[in-house]
This record gives sequence, structure tokens and C-alpha cells, in this order.
Amino acid sequence: MHNITPFSVAENIADIHECVFGGKSRGRLILTKSDLRSLSGRKKLEDSIIQEIISEASEMGLIIFSISGDYYGVIESKKCLAWRKCTNSIIERYSKKNQVEARSI
Repeated sequence: MHNITPFSVAENIADIHECVFGGKSRGRLILTKSDLRSLSGRKKLEDSIIQEIISEASEMGLIIFSISGDYYGVIESKKCLAWRKCTNSIIERYSKKNQVEARSI
């Protein structure tokens, strides 16, 4: 196997993101660690290489995140910016709750 650079792997993931499959014309997808290993041309995929792929994809406007075990989600960063933002009052409520719990320990 020939090792592919993290940049090239991220480019391939960006291209896959635009492919038509699963009844969708483009968009979010799931990759396995095995998929990443195949795309990278490696027999063994080190965590440091995965982090480099994630970093390169981020520069291309994609977020790659660990879902559980060997699964990784891929979504456009601009889609995440459209998610609801937690309000300051909610953050304050849970911050105060944590402070009270910490004092009782």
C-alpha cells in the first residue's frame, strides 16, 4: 500500500461528500476507521494521522468527528453553525448547579 497524505485523504472525503448515494445528492455521511485506512493507503492508521486528516478537512469546510468506536461523522461546518445555540441562561443555570455540587463534595 502507498501512503496517501492527510491532505489528499481530506480532499477525497470532500469529493465523497459531494457524491450522489444513499438517496441523497450530497451531504453528511459516516465513515468507518477502516474506510479512513483504505482512503489513506495504510495498513495501520495511527490516531495522529486521523487528527491530521480532521485538521485538513476543517480547512476545507468539513468537520469530521468521532461518533463511537470506529465511526466518524462528516458534515459541513456551515451546517453546524445553523444549529441552535445554547442560551446564556441555560449555561448559567448549569454552571451554578455544578458549583453547588462541587462544594458539597
